[in-house]
Amino acid sequence: MKKGKFLKLFAILFGCVALSTSFVGTTFAKYASSSTGSDTARVAKWDIQLQGANWSNTVNFNLFDYTDANVQSLGSDKVIAPGTEGSFTFTVENNSEVTAKYKIDLAITNAGNIPLEFKVGDGEWAAASTTLSVVPETQLAIGSDAQETTVQWRWVFEGDHTALGTAGTATITVAATITAEQVN
Repeated sequence: MKKGKFLKLFAILFGCVALSTSFVGTTFAKYASSSTGSDTARVAKWDIQLQGANWSNTVNFNLFDYTDANVQSLGSDKVIAPGTEGSFTFTVENNSEVTAKYKIDLAITNAGNIPLEFKVGDGEWAAASTTLSVVPETQLAIGSDAQETTVQWRWVFEGDHTALGTAGTATITVAATITAEQVN
């Protein structure tokens, strides 16, 4: 047999074997399965509302805004006097998709020793000190309704405070720190 015919016969035989092997693989397969899957997640929303607005680094904290026809500043300063009182209500709401906790603390600077008293919610009246925990750490459920906490102040009308009034320079500053974080 000639070499060319032999190669031709070998190529045909090789092609037949290759073709039959592919049929054998599918012919003997009794069961075949295939599956795919995937999963997707997004980051949970963090949305704490303070005073009815999205959280910000600054709070409009107007504790000493009050109306008293008998006590009014002649300038733009806020003024207080014996017998005056006022309040401010903090509102915190959790519109997040995670449980959160928050707390509110007040730092009081009263260099003039103005005899103010403070009250939180339904609590007792207490003399002004350097700190006041308005809301101890409190948990807020996911999507919770607004929680309100009222801070009240008063300057009792008793006693002689003439020296404070004559100087007219004593000041009291109340700084609020509100912190919120996710509960783990």
